[in-house]
Amino acid sequence: MEQSFRGEFEMKADAKGRMSIPAAFRRVIEAQIPGWSQGQPVKCVLMQNADRRPCLQFYGQERFKTLEKYVDRLPQFSKKHKKLARKFGSAHDLLIDDSGRVVLSEKFRAKVGIAAGVPLIGVGMVRWFELWTADNYALDEDDEGWWNDDEEDPTDVYRLIEEIEEEARLDRVAQMRLQSEPRHE
Repeated sequence: MEQSFRGEFEMKADAKGRMSIPAAFRRVIEAQIPGWSQGQPVKCVLMQNADRRPCLQFYGQERFKTLEKYVDRLPQFSKKHKKLARKFGSAHDLLIDDSGRVVLSEKFRAKVGIAAGVPLIGVGMVRWFELWTADNYALDEDDEGWWNDDEEDPTDVYRLIEEIEEEARLDRVAQMRLQSEPRHE
């Protein structure tokens, strides 16, 4: 059964990057782990946001594998593939212990401005959640933009997925038309 949660939580990390992940966010990730049971650690994948916004994203491993498949569908030497492969390649596995604690690497904390005592906002999604500094989240909420929506970002995973799904849909429609056309002999 797919677990979903939408909401916000305030959090903080200490100087070593240790923090607690709220239970509601952990449930979203746990639901994606086949055979997971209470008391087991939760394995997830952490990466810098897939678009240009300065936040971290936590994915269940299965969801992350699905996103990687989209990247693999791109031509290997295309600009999009190159940029996305680097972004996905910089992601790393993370273990949420049975008390809900994680340790964020210094590299990831630096990318989005997480430091000891800096207020953080966790934003729950359907199959992943994001971690923001409160200041960056407020800027994003104002929608004064990390990018111009009219400007195409070659590393925007979400646009990429939409493009790939649309191409697949058009391919299915074309296949159905070919199959339904009368054959002339």
